Parts: sequence; structure tokens; C-alpha cells
Amino acid sequence: MPGDKSITHRALMLASMAEGDSMISGASDGLDPRSTARCLEALGMTIGRTTDDAGLATYRVRSSGVGGWRTPATILDCGNSGTTLRMLTGILAGTSVRATLDGDDSLRRRPVERIVAPLRAMGADVRAHAEDTRPPVTVLGGPRLAAIDHTPVVPSAQVKSAILLAGLAAEGTTIVRESAVTRDHTERMLRARGVTVETSEGTTSGGAIVSLRGGQPVAPLDERVAGDVSSAVFWLVAGACHPDAELTLVGVGVNPTRRRAIDLLRAMGAQIDEQRHESNGPDWSDTGEPLA
Repeated sequence: MPGDKSITHRALMLASMAEGDSMISGASDGLDPRSTARCLEALGMTIGRTTDDAGLATYRVRSSGVGGWRTPATILDCGNSGTTLRMLTGILAGTSVRATLDGDDSLRRRPVERIVAPLRAMGADVRAHAEDTRPPVTVLGGPRLAAIDHTPVVPSAQVKSAILLAGLAAEGTTIVRESAVTRDHTERMLRARGVTVETSEGTTSGGAIVSLRGGQPVAPLDERVAGDVSSAVFWLVAGACHPDAELTLVGVGVNPTRRRAIDLLRAMGAQIDEQRHESNGPDWSDTGEPLA
């Protein structure tokens, strides 16, 4: 399977927040992660990228830490990647960097008020087009952020991540209250890098409360990105539908917050067995397990 795009984005951003060198192998080589890498290079990171015969990318990131990020010479082009724009805005809100993030025509139609409002509540100077509802987004860094207790209008892993990443630069404990659990890649990856992130059951059925204390450093890390479970599902559905199918998918990520399709197929009668795959990388997300 191709590398998980959501994990690749986060690995690149967190490596750039850490002081030191990080290697990310098995990564997605899609256009969206390339947009993230390109934006981070414009902010001062040194990023090398190679690909193997399977089309998987290896990134080598060298950073002086988020405190060493510099104001880019041009607009940060996020392409079609909403993850790049939203999460990077959250990180930039806690820096002294001034930057404008933009993208293609499709990205310019995607809403950003859900990150602009909470980041402003933290004290960030963030501005967006069309009455703060659409990209481009401009971040005028500088002021020290204050922690907030925020409940997103619509549960979103990107919004949650943007707030938590901004919270690392805030004074106090930042809290995000979700009415429904969203993918928790960011929380798991932060923990793997030495950041304490607390997660507890929310007051609403199926919800969650996520919190972290500001001022915690992010450590560099070498890791292997898990295979994309969304891509795996196409093969699993085809195999479940065919009476004579037998296939093995290796190294697929099975994070509990991302594997619902697998559980639904099994509940419908599909014969799906799982075996843990021994990986050299950190076991931060219950990933790296082949599905047979």
C-alpha cells in the first residue's frame, strides 16, 4: 500500500518542529505531502526526498527547531492540501514568522473559519479572505499565545491538530472537546516525540477530551509511515466480494480511530485476519500490522 498521507503530513511537520535530524521512510509520495515539504523548505527546513521502486518516499529533515523558522520570501503554496494549510497555520500561530498560505482554486473554496476563530481566541493574529472564511490565510506571528478550552462546531482532526500544535506555544493547558472522536494520529505522534498529551472520554456519547500543556519540546525521531488503510479498503472489499479471493496486505496502519471500514467488513461476514508486523520504527499508532 502507499504510505498513509495523513501520517506523512504530520511526520514532516513534527520533524520540522524538532531540533535535529529526522528520517521518515515509507512515506506517501503524493502531491499533498510534497506541498507540505515545499512549504516547510520555504520556512527554513532542509528536506531531502528519495523514492524507491515501490513508489514510497523517504524524507530526511534537518531543522533547528520551530524557534528557528524564518519568514518565507514568497507565499506558501499549499496546492490542493487542506491538511497543509490548516495544520501549518496552527504551528505558525505560535511563532514570530509572518506568512501567507494559499493554494489552488479548489483549496480556496474550503472553509478556514474553524481554525481562524480558535487561533484568534488564543491571541494569534490570523486573517483570511472573504470575512475570514476562505484562503488565503495570513499569519502575523509575534504575540505569546494563551491556552483555550475549545469545542469545535464540527469534529475535525485537522482543526483539533491545528489547535493542539498552536497549544505547544501557548501558556497553560490547551483543551479540545470533541463531540465525536476523530483520528488521533497527531496525539500519538506527539507522544512518540516526548510530548505529554492527555485523552479522556468526553461528556457526550462517543466524544473525547484532548489536552496538552504548552512549552513542551518536540524531539526528533526516525520512523516508518504505515500503509494507507483507505487504499487497503478497496482491496479488502474486492476480496470480500469474490468467493475465491485470497490476498495479503502488508504493513497497513490499523489505528483504532481509522480502521472502521475493516471492522464493518468483518461485521458483515468478511474473513479478515490480522497479524502484527514487527517494525523497526516506533509503535506509536498501532500501525505496521499486516492484514491477511
